[in-house]
Amino acid sequence: ISPYMVVYLVHGHGSQIMTASYIPWIILFLFKIYDNMNILNFILLSLFIGLQLHRGHIQIAYYTWMMIGLFITVRTCLFFKNKKYDSKEIKIFCYKNLYVFFSLFLGFLTSLSVYLPVINYTSISTRGSANGGFGIDNATQWSLNLKEIITFILPYSYGFGGKNYWGYLPFTDFPNYIGILIIFLALIGFMKSHIRKEYKVFFILTIIFSLFLSFGKYFIGFYSIFYNWLPFFDKFRAPIFILIIFQFSIYIMAACGLSRIPELIRDRNKIKYIYSCLSLIIILLIINSFIPQKLYPYKKFDGQENEFFNRLKRTYSQLLVNKDLNNDNIYNNNDKQIFEQWTNSDAKLYYSYLKFINTTQTSSELINVLNNTDIEVKKNEKYLLYDSYYIIAFLILIILFFFLFIRYDLKDKYLIYFIILLTLIDYIRIDKDIIDPTYHIPNKIVTQNSIYLNNFLESDEVTNFLSADNNKYRILDYTGNNSNRWAAFNIETIHGYHAAKLDLYNKLLTQIRNKGYYPKGLLQMLNVKYIIHSQKGDIPFFTSIDNKYNMSYFLSTSDSLKTIETFIYESDEFLDRIFIVNEINLIDSDDEILNKITSDLFDPAFISYINPNYLTEQQLLLVGSVKNSSNSSVKMISWEPDKIQFKSVTDKPQIILLSEIYYPGWVINEENVEIIRINGLFRGIIVPKGENVYTMKFQPQDIKFGKLISNLSYFILICLFSIAMYRRKNA
Repeated sequence: ISPYMVVYLVHGHGSQIMTASYIPWIILFLFKIYDNMNILNFILLSLFIGLQLHRGHIQIAYYTWMMIGLFITVRTCLFFKNKKYDSKEIKIFCYKNLYVFFSLFLGFLTSLSVYLPVINYTSISTRGSANGGFGIDNATQWSLNLKEIITFILPYSYGFGGKNYWGYLPFTDFPNYIGILIIFLALIGFMKSHIRKEYKVFFILTIIFSLFLSFGKYFIGFYSIFYNWLPFFDKFRAPIFILIIFQFSIYIMAACGLSRIPELIRDRNKIKYIYSCLSLIIILLIINSFIPQKLYPYKKFDGQENEFFNRLKRTYSQLLVNKDLNNDNIYNNNDKQIFEQWTNSDAKLYYSYLKFINTTQTSSELINVLNNTDIEVKKNEKYLLYDSYYIIAFLILIILFFFLFIRYDLKDKYLIYFIILLTLIDYIRIDKDIIDPTYHIPNKIVTQNSIYLNNFLESDEVTNFLSADNNKYRILDYTGNNSNRWAAFNIETIHGYHAAKLDLYNKLLTQIRNKGYYPKGLLQMLNVKYIIHSQKGDIPFFTSIDNKYNMSYFLSTSDSLKTIETFIYESDEFLDRIFIVNEINLIDSDDEILNKITSDLFDPAFISYINPNYLTEQQLLLVGSVKNSSNSSVKMISWEPDKIQFKSVTDKPQIILLSEIYYPGWVINEENVEIIRINGLFRGIIVPKGENVYTMKFQPQDIKFGKLISNLSYFILICLFSIAMYRRKNA
């Protein structure tokens, strides 16, 4: 029920939580190996390592391995610090380390069916192609600012999350809340618990280390050490994710502290210190509650208010640009919708700027936005104040219960139950605002009623029209509708999200964003047949379907369904998913090819481009021998994500372009047919003359090899387990 765990579940980070759920088991059996070096502990550690890696969140698994490395370092330092050891003890200690290393290695091998393809993909993705990593600026965007540590105790300090958030992260849906009670118990655990020294040192160092690393760009000297030197560390983004091991360690120490509380309270000397500390916190919170809360302060700009204001003016000017299709630059009522899509975070910052310069002069269109923002700011200030009151009330209740505990000599379990109850109440109030936001405006509605979900899966006039077209095609959606809705009806769109896109494809998208539109030739190559738009107008090379359609409009920021008038535009020069290329030009630069295919003059059917550096000598000869034939044709027979069948009828060898991403591992059933990269990132096929049916399958060797090793590793674990059980039975 920890808010940190709940928030990842409800905001779609299930793999992160499932990966993190193995951390306690892994650390437990890591400890067990050093205490009792036997095959069963070795097997279980290997198994949990492998299962965690299979959950798929590499970053959280990586942080777990960092914890393991830190524990081995702590054990080694403490071992050699104690100079009362002999050669036999050194030998045993080395054996224990080898047990752990082999356990990690075997656990990793069990997951190789997943990670061998991942490792191969990384080098050509956005996470691995730029200077070998994600780029330190991108990698550290979600860094924890030192000031935001206050959210560990006061979750509304920076607006909680969502559209109210005004802190130093690009955006967030939640604070990294722990709670004053848990932190208080953890401090007791650090100072007074009786757990072994090596464990206490390990968890304290984990807390310090993970907190420093979460600072990312705000402690760049420390972060860059790991970014530059640890393998694969430069592939990750969001340093703040490492707080998951920070919080885990806090909870472990809080549990240790909870077990010691009754004994400490019965000690008259100790209880005085506890009363003093709790009373001091209450006094500080009371004083803080009388100080006017200043959310969204001008200090947010850190001396860069002019730069910020210029950026905001550019944003505002873009809002005033008419988004009609014929580009007549007329601003009308339709464009008011643009203001609804303007992020509240920018509105709040603009509001902040106006407060900073002590003026309310602004364009009339923004007055309502700013008024609404002012209301939200005051609401947030109120709930920040309530936060302080909650904590004061909890602490006073604890002091009173401590007094009753001593006065009436209550059983220890009653005190422990009472503290757990207060923690539950505290966490439930935060979890409730995460799951069903009341006190802040979320980026998206988390819980939806069944009517909303049923409507989401209910077809409308637009999906009916598109589904009636049995051709293989994609759409370009300009309505801003939820892209997942198209997927629900198996309608392919060229828009979407991926955290680690192919680098070449990402460069293509960057080029398009810079241009502000998709050129005709690129839309043809992307197999776009229809453009879906919320406005009526003229689109070059597309014809408007006469009818006006009603479409169900879903936004993650709303719990209500809207029906909007939608217009469908059909391509005048649509190219099938697979077609024959008339002419090929060889260009030995991917960037130049990218410029060619994003040019307004690009015509993929007439001319396409191949980088000769990706071809073998034999493939170069084949490409050079290809001559266009008007008597040739190609037709798609069937399409599946990992299997494509097509038929070609040619009187001479031809080059066919398939509007699918080129990726190693695709093979064709015919030995004399070649798959090559065409136009930078699409699949090209060199087919011989004649009438032939081809089957293209995705059969990468890394998946086969990885699966073989994984199965063999599991077989080894099963054998070792059988041996362990046999020995135990006959012991």
